[in-house]
Amino acid sequence: RELGYFQPNYMGIQWMGQVLPDILPVKPDEGPDHVSRERGAIMIGAAPLPLNYNVPVLSKDIPTIRRITRRVTGRGGGLPTVQALALSHGDDCTEIACFLDPDHVSADQVQQQVEQIAAEQGLEVEKGYFTDFSKDAMLEKYFKIVLSVD
Repeated sequence: RELGYFQPNYMGIQWMGQVLPDILPVKPDEGPDHVSRERGAIMIGAAPLPLNYNVPVLSKDIPTIRRITRRVTGRGGGLPTVQALALSHGDDCTEIACFLDPDHVSADQVQQQVEQIAAEQGLEVEKGYFTDFSKDAMLEKYFKIVLSVD
């Protein structure tokens, strides 16, 4: 974010590769802060495994659900490490799709937060669900594959 990576830089609406300055605005952890035009730059990183948890809200009032979504996120003053967006889902439902770090925030906390904020707006919420495997299930599947290789 600090380097503008997620900001549109082509026709004001689309990201189309980063044009690097001669000197990076943020000092890298390793390597020089000057960019070689011949060699370019590379970034390598790792992040905690997020889980996807969706909470159905029984409404198509997108502006209201976007406000709820914003209040659930860490950036919006809600639950730390939670990122979310509103997705239209069927004829009478909009889902709040959340990325959460299960080491910091539980699905139950997300569910309760969405229910509370939605109730303030007079909206009903259904029980949320995970769209992927838990961290433990992923590790179990990984080890099963690795250990089965001869």
